[in-house]
Amino acid sequence: MDTSYIMETQSLSFYYPDGTLALHDVCLHLEQGKVTGILGGNGAGKSTLFLLLNGILKPTSGHVLYRGLPINYTSKGLYQLRQSVGIVFQDPDTQLFSASVYEDVSFGVLNLGIEEQQARIRIEQALKQTGTYDLRQRPTHSLSYGQKKRVALAGIIAMEPSILILDEPTAGLDPQGVQEIISLIELLKQDLNMAIIIATHDMNLVPLCCDFLYLLKCGNICHSGTVSEIFANPEALFSTGLCLPHIGQLMNTLKDVDHIPIIGLPVTVNSAHQTLQELLLSKKDCSLNLK
Repeated sequence: MDTSYIMETQSLSFYYPDGTLALHDVCLHLEQGKVTGILGGNGAGKSTLFLLLNGILKPTSGHVLYRGLPINYTSKGLYQLRQSVGIVFQDPDTQLFSASVYEDVSFGVLNLGIEEQQARIRIEQALKQTGTYDLRQRPTHSLSYGQKKRVALAGIIAMEPSILILDEPTAGLDPQGVQEIISLIELLKQDLNMAIIIATHDMNLVPLCCDFLYLLKCGNICHSGTVSEIFANPEALFSTGLCLPHIGQLMNTLKDVDHIPIIGLPVTVNSAHQTLQELLLSKKDCSLNLK
C-alpha cells in the first residue's frame, strides 16, 4: 500500500440500483499540492466518481483510500471524511440554502467546532479569496449564477479541506471570473498544499491548472498521464469525445498540415509564443548564415 498519496482508488466499480454501470475497475491517485483533471464526455462517470470520493456513494466493489486507509462508512467516519474532502458541485443551487451569503459561507466552518474568532478569520478570508466579500450581506437568491458558484466555493474553502473537488468550476463565469478561479486554484495548491480535482469541458482551462490527467470513457479510465503527455496524443482526446485547446488545435494544424517543425505540442498562449519565436529566430539565423 502506497501511503504517499492523500487519496487513491483501487479497482473501484459502481452500479446504480437499476443495474446501470457507472464506473468499472477505476484506479487513480491524488497527491497533495497537485491538480488532477478528470476529463470525459457526458455520461463518462465523472460525477459518480466524485460522489464516491466524498463518501456520498459507496462502491459496489473496490476501495477508496484516504491517507492510506479505506473509507470508514459509519456516520462518524463519513463526518470526518467530509471535513477533509470538500466538493463544489456544478450547480451551485444544490449547495446554497442559507438566507444570506455570510450565513451560507459560515455554516460549514461553524460546525467544525473550532474557536469562533478563528472561524471568522477563515470565513472572511474565503470571501475575499473568491471575490464575494462585498456580497456577504446579500440574499443568496438574488445572486447571479456566477456569483452563486463563487459563494458555494467560498463555503468549502473556508473549511480548509485537504482535498477540493471542483465540478465544472468555470461554467457560467465571464472571462474575468474564469481568470479569478484559475488564480484561486493556484493559490490553494501552493499556499494550502491542497490536492485539487477538476472535472471540466473547458479544455483551455486544463493546461493552465492541471498537473495530471485521467480520461474517462463509459466508466473506464482509458488514458492517463501528465498534461503534456495527454495533449501530445490528440487521438486519445478525440476517442473520449474531447478536443485540444484552441491554441493546441492551431499548433497541431501548423505541424501536420503546414509541416512546420514544431517540437511537442504547445497548448497555451505563452508556450506557443515561445515556440514560434524560437522558430522565427532559428530561421533568421539560417538566413544570416546563408549570406
